[in-house]
Amino acid sequence: ILLQTTEGKVVLKALCMKWVIQIDETLFKTFASYHVKNVVSRTRCRFRPSHVELQWEKYGGYAYVILAVGVTFGLTRGFFGGILDFRQACVDYYAAFPVTV
Repeated sequence: ILLQTTEGKVVLKALCMKWVIQIDETLFKTFASYHVKNVVSRTRCRFRPSHVELQWEKYGGYAYVILAVGVTFGLTRGFFGGILDFRQACVDYYAAFPVTV
């Protein structure tokens, strides 16, 4: 979605992503038998909370946010940096030399 140039393409990509996310649920509702649906609906997840250090409990969320921002910045400026710079150069070029039809 980051690399799309028009709003229509962004909407189309978002709708495609929504379809990909929902297709498994649709297929399950359509093709699973009543018995399988019943077994899946009764499934539970259990876990035992482990002892976590107090400092991590207080500040651990900040570490995840900093990590997420760092990864996002690294991907957009590092991995996609050349593409984003090229797109900005194109915008600057078309601003300096407008296309006349």
